[in-house]
Amino acid sequence: MSTKINVRSPFYLSYAEPVKPLPLFSCTYANPQNTTIDESGAISLPTLDFGEIQGFTSTAADFSNNSFAEVSSDTVRTITLTILTPEGFSNTGDAIQCDVTATQPLKPTSCPTVVSATDLPNQTIASGGASITLDYSSYFSGTTTSFTDVTNNPFELDRSLNTSSTEITITSKNLPGVYYMFVNRIDNVTGCNARANIQVTVSASTVTFDCTTANLLGGAIAADGTLTTPLAVGEITATKETSGGASVTSVAANSSGAAITKTLFYDITVPAGFNNTGSTVECSKEYTQNSTAVTPTFSCNDIDFDDQAILVDGNVTAGVAKWHQAPQGKSDPDYYLTITDFTPTTFPVVQSLTRRDVDFTITVPSGFTNSGSSLTCSERVKQPASDIPINPCSLKTNTFYVGVNIVNGFAKYNYDVFEEKNLNSVFWEVKAAVSDYSSLAGETICSASSNSLYTARNGSFVYINKSQRPSNSNQQEYVIVFGSNNIINSVYLKDWNTKQVRKIAG
Repeated sequence: MSTKINVRSPFYLSYAEPVKPLPLFSCTYANPQNTTIDESGAISLPTLDFGEIQGFTSTAADFSNNSFAEVSSDTVRTITLTILTPEGFSNTGDAIQCDVTATQPLKPTSCPTVVSATDLPNQTIASGGASITLDYSSYFSGTTTSFTDVTNNPFELDRSLNTSSTEITITSKNLPGVYYMFVNRIDNVTGCNARANIQVTVSASTVTFDCTTANLLGGAIAADGTLTTPLAVGEITATKETSGGASVTSVAANSSGAAITKTLFYDITVPAGFNNTGSTVECSKEYTQNSTAVTPTFSCNDIDFDDQAILVDGNVTAGVAKWHQAPQGKSDPDYYLTITDFTPTTFPVVQSLTRRDVDFTITVPSGFTNSGSSLTCSERVKQPASDIPINPCSLKTNTFYVGVNIVNGFAKYNYDVFEEKNLNSVFWEVKAAVSDYSSLAGETICSASSNSLYTARNGSFVYINKSQRPSNSNQQEYVIVFGSNNIINSVYLKDWNTKQVRKIAG
């Protein structure tokens, strides 16, 4: 497809190559893995493929101080993670919230005898790098003699655990507030464990809590009006549609037919450690609420292409295409999309790492305006260099034909003599790296039959044509003159209309 653009003075046209759209960061990209909860309720956060966990919470009634209470039977727990979007996504700098589940096992009745714990006293330290060292040995009891002590790592504190001296050192950062830590003792024989909690208040009497400190992350308004509460420093006690308004648990569905922008206001109780501790600060956050009446159009931004590759021999491997916002994640039947075609399927072998553009065609899943149709998306794939020496002739793909007419004597062989055309003698197929006559200067050509270099002495010339048997009515002939090392030194156009020979390259 070509585009014609007319620009009239004094206006100027500036053109740049379109920037490839960035994908939207989602829970599928984050891909939380290996969340665990031990029998005492301590949480081990998952690892992520992308993003950084900023905090977590749970709606469980017994969730407190970033952990769960012990249970009377194996219990599935749901934890909501707030994850900061990394670079390389369209929503970089924002945060998303993803639910993960893990089973908290029942603590065996014999475990409290093996190891048990009581909480350490609450601690208060100044912000800005103050430290406190606690001996936690007296807070554990039981029959265990072989055990391992571990601790969690809150985002707002630094800590160091010295298990040989049973001491934990806690160091503040710059943000005041109330934070929760624990030391977990695990019996190496039975696996029984017990958790000693530590509440740490980081204090800065000169710091006033405000909306910047609150640092609202995540949150959402669904099309049907369902609200997801953002993560905040401090406790959110109310969600409101207007400043100073009444608390709400949901908002009206958006049936307008288009996405709308809506601002929510949050009452946040200032935590301990600030000079306005205990007061309420109202902070707002703007959201986009999609419409229940709009069916979206599926686009290339919704696709995550994985495992595409170009082999050393130039063959393209299709890989897989994934719908990274599939409603049920990886278990969704439409999570893996069908690649119906891709082009090119192969490239010439290269001698250095080369980036190639490959077009992949997929079938759009259900639920979109373009469901069932084909969508073609371009992906840039790296082709590795071959470790096998490449015949340069294999890289020449443009066909020409060469030849001379010496039937009536060598006088007609001179390309500046206009007595007899040489068209009917052009028949040897050769290959070149370029496709235009004017680009042949500086190039070599190869014999197509032998896939080897076409050799010619310095100063010799030969007629060249793109047709094997050109018509005698053709009034133009092209001539290439060789220099040293079989390189074409110059290209001439022999024009039978004007009876002139004109140099067009070299």
